Amino acid sequence: MWRGLIWGCGNPHHAADAAPLDTRGQDPAAVMALRPRLAPATLVLSSRFALFDIWRYNTQPGTPRPGTAGQDVLIARAGFDPVPHLLPPGGLAFARALKGRLTLAEAMTRCLADHPEADIAALVTLFFTSGALTCDPSP
Repeated sequence: MWRGLIWGCGNPHHAADAAPLDTRGQDPAAVMALRPRLAPATLVLSSRFALFDIWRYNTQPGTPRPGTAGQDVLIARAGFDPVPHLLPPGGLAFARALKGRLTLAEAMTRCLADHPEADIAALVTLFFTSGALTCDPSP
């Protein structure tokens, strides 16, 4: 799985470019009706190991030793360089719902149905600010 994280941090350089989802100036109801999907350079990894903590321990001096709990990781490219982000509870379910078929509101509802403890505001903020989402133009 470690190789998956290393590959995930290097491979997005070769992914197709996609305009990040930009909701500035849009009506909140219109934003909730969007059907976002993960950008081509975005990767989500789920591991039974402390993948993110292991990566951080090996790349950032002074970081505490990794724990033993499994972790889910979002690798997204807001600019040119991909950055791994630790997904909070519900993050994997939210990512799986973001395939361009469900509206943002439906994806949030599905995530909360599967993971009532999820901090949906934190998840939406992470996915929006990391450049993980894009949206195909309406036909």
